[in-house]
Amino acid sequence: AYMPTEGKLITDIQRAWNGLLGSEKTFEEWLLAELMRLERLEHLAKKFKHKADIHEAWTSGKEEMLSSTDYKNCKIFELKAMKKKHEAFESDLAAHQDRVEQIAA
Repeated sequence: AYMPTEGKLITDIQRAWNGLLGSEKTFEEWLLAELMRLERLEHLAKKFKHKADIHEAWTSGKEEMLSSTDYKNCKIFELKAMKKKHEAFESDLAAHQDRVEQIAA
């Protein structure tokens, strides 16, 4: 009669099989958790890009406007209009600062 050696008994094979099933289940749980984490990161990356695109669109042309030297050659009523425009920009900038801070969050 055949007598299997140590480690090749049916109980040994069953124990190893159960260990393999447990490892497979642990790996599957880790893999699903990792997929969920990556989906969350992808969502956050898209959200960040959207907010950054909005900010970039808002800032477009602002530097040129602020560095303009038109005030040097304008009349007083034009200067007052430029001052109002600048005050409106400052107000808009203050409101937009919250959005900038949200992008970083």
